[in-house]
Amino acid sequence: MFLSTGNSQNIFHRRLPQLSAALISLTLLLVAGALVLWTLALWYKYHPHMPWRDTLPLLRDLLTIFEGNYTGTDLLALLEPHYTAHRVLVPRLLLLLDLRLFAGQSHLFFAVGWASMALLLLLQGSAARSYFRGCRTGLLASLTLFTIFLFAPTHLWNLLNPLNSSWHLSIALSMLALFVAGAQHTPLSARRVTVAYTLLTLAALTNFSGVIAWLLLPVLFLLDRRRYSVWAFVGSGLFVLIYIQGVASDAEIALNITADLPPSDAVQDMEQEAQAVLANNNLWLVIARTVDLLAWPLSRGSQHWPRIPVVLSLLGLASLWVYTIRNWWLHRSRLHPWLVFCLLGASLCLGIAASVQFGRLLTYPDAIHGPSPARYQTFIVGYWAYISGLAVSLGGRRAGWRQTSVLALTCAVALLLVLAPGATLARQLKSAEYAAMLYLVGEQQELKSAPQSMAASFTSDYALAFDALFSSHGLAYHAAVSIPERRQDLPLCSNLGVQLEKSDPLAPLSLVMAPNADFQTLIARVQGSAGMGIRHILIFNGPRLAGRLGPQHRGDFSPRQLAQAGHYEWLGGYMKSAASEPWSTVSLEALLSPPRSCKVRLSE
Repeated sequence: MFLSTGNSQNIFHRRLPQLSAALISLTLLLVAGALVLWTLALWYKYHPHMPWRDTLPLLRDLLTIFEGNYTGTDLLALLEPHYTAHRVLVPRLLLLLDLRLFAGQSHLFFAVGWASMALLLLLQGSAARSYFRGCRTGLLASLTLFTIFLFAPTHLWNLLNPLNSSWHLSIALSMLALFVAGAQHTPLSARRVTVAYTLLTLAALTNFSGVIAWLLLPVLFLLDRRRYSVWAFVGSGLFVLIYIQGVASDAEIALNITADLPPSDAVQDMEQEAQAVLANNNLWLVIARTVDLLAWPLSRGSQHWPRIPVVLSLLGLASLWVYTIRNWWLHRSRLHPWLVFCLLGASLCLGIAASVQFGRLLTYPDAIHGPSPARYQTFIVGYWAYISGLAVSLGGRRAGWRQTSVLALTCAVALLLVLAPGATLARQLKSAEYAAMLYLVGEQQELKSAPQSMAASFTSDYALAFDALFSSHGLAYHAAVSIPERRQDLPLCSNLGVQLEKSDPLAPLSLVMAPNADFQTLIARVQGSAGMGIRHILIFNGPRLAGRLGPQHRGDFSPRQLAQAGHYEWLGGYMKSAASEPWSTVSLEALLSPPRSCKVRLSE
């Protein structure tokens, strides 16, 4: 009996580290699931159904092609840099398809963004499975950590901005190319090389991150001792030289803009800021800013201690590169393909973060561009996702105290990085609401004139310059909406718990609204849980679209408050000149259910 008890205790002590590692992995799985649901709920509620302001310059480039009056010069212009920063042929073509197939409601952009993240997760799982063969806890922990970083709400800004799905697509194409070229210890055929370079070309024509991947592929060939590595370096160098022709930083753009503008205090301030940042942008400043960017959003509150995990990760990444090059030089066995994959993924995201410091130098108002670090959160979370993969591999491929300790530490750092303070998340969503509100404030004739210069494309007036195009082609919020033919039989909105109140223009809207006696700001509230699934509210007078209201939120966007219907309201505008009938039709639009309609008397 005594021996039996002792044996049981010994077995328990031997199994304890395995049980601890399994418990951490299961906890990570639950956290990953909760974060995915939280992010999906926020994205569902706040992603727009029409081109964001960043998409409008692409629409301007596509007008002749969209209307069928294009020439060969117009087609070649699709390869020109966007804002002189990226060559975005692929997003331009996606926008053209979205205009044709989905009335320009950005459905294609969002589908591509989510599919790209799913592809990244699939590639991670495929690469990790061979490394963690026989160790389910290591494989599960690696994939859940990757999911936590990739789908956390800190990534929300890029999920809401249709054009920023280009980050997801470019990184996914780049990692797929690297996976095809070097994920397995198998002979590399000419077909796989062709596929890899095709994917990298598409990635580079999506945004600049694909250019970094072009430089990494020859490194992969060299580590694998391919005979054509030198030719790959030469080809990549020529590609990059061709690509960067006409590419410039935003400070250089600002100087070019100010040279064409009439002298004024604002123009002089912009010119002085651009000259100052160009003069001060030295190597050490680039390194410091890169570290701070990779530490966002922690670096928002403090610029010192959040740098510690970044610096440690960079030292670990550099050490792994030194070890890899040393093994290559001494003709020793190369790293496992999984480790090489994570190493290249982290290096890709690090290269993008550094290139941002050479290109995006000016500080933009949050109301126009959103919190600047949040615009680049895709590759920030990508960097930490691949770093977490390398960290988990340090725990070994067998469950034990070493693996348990590494998982616990990695889990703590991951949660610290992705669980952004409520104020940071609210800031992103408020900026998203502001950007969407530019299209909801109404059809003001004084804001419809085409911009006269490139500088005008940075003003709020530009957001409404395409409304006539949307109206004439039935695009975006002017797309066909199912309205009951017998509108007189509709129930009163008040009987459905829908209250519409007239309001003075609110402070955020006053920045984008010129005085207009024909425009009336409206606030809508829906009683009970019925309002939780509503995306936006359209108002029709007869068959004519007369108003558009978008979602607002008064809470901190936590899961608990998202489940409370009382925190929702909708804000937008109503054009009184459209009131040809005394009763207006209100259409409550939801993504996963048919729209509901009611009627309200808005005419005076």
